[in-house]
Amino acid sequence: TKEQIEAFRDTSYDGTLNNRGKHYQFANFIDGKWVHDFYYTEGNIYAKMEQLERDFCRSSASNFLINNKIGAGTAGQYEKQKALLENVLPKAKSLDEIYISPNHEFVHKFELGQIEKDQYNHITKRTESVIVDYNLAEKFKDFVGTLSSEAFAGSSAWEVRSFVDNETVTGSDKERNALVRERRKAAANDLFYKFVREELSNDIRNRFVKDFNRNY
Repeated sequence: TKEQIEAFRDTSYDGTLNNRGKHYQFANFIDGKWVHDFYYTEGNIYAKMEQLERDFCRSSASNFLINNKIGAGTAGQYEKQKALLENVLPKAKSLDEIYISPNHEFVHKFELGQIEKDQYNHITKRTESVIVDYNLAEKFKDFVGTLSSEAFAGSSAWEVRSFVDNETVTGSDKERNALVRERRKAAANDLFYKFVREELSNDIRNRFVKDFNRNY
C-alpha cells in the first residue's frame, strides 16, 4: 500500500523508523528506539520477547509506560508488539525432537554451577580436593566413567570422552583412524541421547529444552 511504501522510505537500514507519528501502525519500541515491523519480527524472537517485558511496564489495563516515563507510552502498543512476536515465534522443539552431540558448544557452555572434585597436583604429587566450574559436558564425561564396557558398542569410555573434548584421532593408519572417529561418535551420541532423558533431573532437563529452543 501507499502507507507501507512511505513507511519503508522512512526506515533506515538498521530498522530505525523515522517520523513515527506518521507511521505509528508500523512502529515498535525496543531498547530505546523505534523500529519497523519488518525488522522487529526477525532475529532472535525469544530475546525480543524478553526485551519487550523490560521495555514496557503496565500502568493500567490497556496503557503502558515506556521505561517508566509517563506519556511516552502508546495505548495498545505492548499488545500489538507481543502479538507480532508471538506470530513469528518458531514452534518449540520438545525433548524428543532435540538431537545434539555432546561435543557441541551448547553442551560445553551449559553451566551447572560448581562442584568439589579430586584432582592430581603435579607440584605436590598428591591428589587434592578442589572446587571447579561444572557444565553438562563434564557431567556427561563423569557419567560415561561409571558405565561398563558393554555400553560402548565397540568404543570405550576414553574414546567417548575424547570425542566430547573434540580431540583429534591420531595414528599412522588412516583407515583405523576413520573407524575410531565413526565408532566413538556413534557411541557418544547414543549415550548422550539416553543420558539427557534418563540421568538428568527434571529442572535441568527443562532448562536444557528451554535454552536449546532459545538459542537454536
